[in-house]
Amino acid sequence: MPVSISNQMKLDLAKLEQNAMLDLYEVDLRKLQDKNGNAGGVYRFYSGLNELKTSVVWQGRTYDPYPIEATGFERNSSGPSNRPTLTLSNLFGLVTGIANQFDECIGAIVRRHQVYAQYLDAVNFAGVMRKLIQIRK
Repeated sequence: MPVSISNQMKLDLAKLEQNAMLDLYEVDLRKLQDKNGNAGGVYRFYSGLNELKTSVVWQGRTYDPYPIEATGFERNSSGPSNRPTLTLSNLFGLVTGIANQFDECIGAIVRRHQVYAQYLDAVNFAGVMRKLIQIRK
C-alpha cells in the first residue's frame, strides 16, 4: 500500500547531505489468531536506542530495541520480485513464543519504515534538538 510523502521530506531526499536514516520494523499479527481464538498484536522493533538511550518513538508509536536485520530489498522494474529476508534474534525466547502461539506467524505482515532521524518524535531527543523538533511540528 503506497504511503504519501510530505513535500518537506521530498526536499530532504534531494539534499546532498542527509540526516541518519533509521529502519523501523513492524510485525503485524492482528489478522492471526492463536489456538484460543485471540487476535495477535503489532510488535515494533528498532535495532538500537534513541539519543536518550531508550526506545525510539515515531508518530507516537514506540519501537522497542531488539536485534533485527532485513536484507534483500531491491527496486527493480523488470524480472522477478525480490524476496527480502528478515532476521530477528530470539532474545529471551520472544520469537519462539510468538511463532508457537501464532502458527509460525504465517500470514503476518511485516513493514519497514525508513525514517530520517529528524522526523522522529521530540521525546527521542534532549536539549536544543528537542526544541527544534517541537517547533517544526
